Amino acid sequence: MVWGTMRGEGCWPGAARALPCLAFAVALSLPGALRAEEPLPPDQPSLNLYGMTGLIDMPSAEMQPDAQFTVTSSFFGGYLRNTISVQFLPGLETAFRYSVLEEMAGAGATLYDRSFDVKLRLIQEGPQWPSVVVGLQDFLGTGVYSGEYFAATKNFLGGDLKLTGGIGWGRLAGTNGIDNPLCQSANRFCDRTRDVGVGGTVDFGEFFSGDEMGLFGGIEWRTPIKNLVLKAEYSDDDYDREQALGSFSPKIPFNFGLEYRPMEGVEVGAYYMYGTEFGVRLSLSANPFRPLADVDGELAPRPVMARPQPDATAQRSLFGEVRNLLGGEPATTTFAASGITGVEIETGADGVRWARAELPASAGYVCPDQEARAIDAEYGVIDAVSFRHPDGTLVCTVALRPAGRQAIRRSVRASAEYPTEWYGDAAKRREIVEALVAELDADRLGLFGIELGPRRVTVYIE
Repeated sequence: MVWGTMRGEGCWPGAARALPCLAFAVALSLPGALRAEEPLPPDQPSLNLYGMTGLIDMPSAEMQPDAQFTVTSSFFGGYLRNTISVQFLPGLETAFRYSVLEEMAGAGATLYDRSFDVKLRLIQEGPQWPSVVVGLQDFLGTGVYSGEYFAATKNFLGGDLKLTGGIGWGRLAGTNGIDNPLCQSANRFCDRTRDVGVGGTVDFGEFFSGDEMGLFGGIEWRTPIKNLVLKAEYSDDDYDREQALGSFSPKIPFNFGLEYRPMEGVEVGAYYMYGTEFGVRLSLSANPFRPLADVDGELAPRPVMARPQPDATAQRSLFGEVRNLLGGEPATTTFAASGITGVEIETGADGVRWARAELPASAGYVCPDQEARAIDAEYGVIDAVSFRHPDGTLVCTVALRPAGRQAIRRSVRASAEYPTEWYGDAAKRREIVEALVAELDADRLGLFGIELGPRRVTVYIE
């Protein structure tokens, strides 16, 4: 054993209405010179207090990367929102939320509320236009947070600046509302239920209804400080139900916040809400398509010694004739009609199910591949079948699944004879260890030891 060591409604007057109107107008229509600065959106947009991609208390038209899974917990004004959001498709974001709302159940009791959200992208952002989405908030819950919206978002300055504007109904039409144009086209859009239900059903008649709709919007700036984002928004949620119960009363419709990502997959935020409360948020996210650790794409070091190729007759001596039937086609015969007896099933340590069967004497020495499929149908999920003649001759082995084929290849490789004479040369061993230490140290693996044997090398990493 040898060791090597190292260290190792249009625009109108009023400040309260100016911000959403301006943001919506700017996001939809900007001078060509400014639009020329438009890059692709950032890889992972930030989230709001509802655990969906958005501003602070309002949504945006951005979405997370495909398959992103996020857990969010936020709190302000006595309201705790816990959300699991999933980017099911590149243009479809969904969320389930469990909220603990103090003094919201009447008589000062706490309301425990479940809600579901969905957001669908209608237009993807391009050089001359913003991204546009339609969303349903709390469409399958009790209706405490029920609302629908259209939102548009545009990125500028390499993604460092983004503007969002939108129109909303229900919960998102509470402050300085404007007439709902849908109400003039159909009476059913004029009324909206304000009562809290028990949840579990979708009331399609409520969507985009109410005598008014509202505008919301905001701005987000990615500061020169790495991973620090500042936000400001105009919210059209007046928290009328909360005001009626006396649990929360907004003073102004503006929110301000800062958000920081201390590391990949972790996002924290602090906010000043509606001129009365402070809020916080923590989000943890992951993506199966984007590992949190960097992947080393460099080529692996060359092997210590070139592996000899197995002898050409090794496969036949171990398994007889080898056939691969990986297509999954059904068998053309049945096990009962095959005449095969003495089938033994063995499951290896690697999970491969291997059947060994004895052929009838009348079968001769022709590989019965269809009988292998019949055994698979009879015994279920067999990876490979080996057939032996009554005189002891190994006729063939049939691989029925990729796991069986891989097991055959592993066995053949393991049968190869590897020369070990070099191990007796101390200078050769030291040369090999020093070469490995130099190669692995360049990759900064935190190596502190190498154990070199005649047929195996073990690398120890801190």
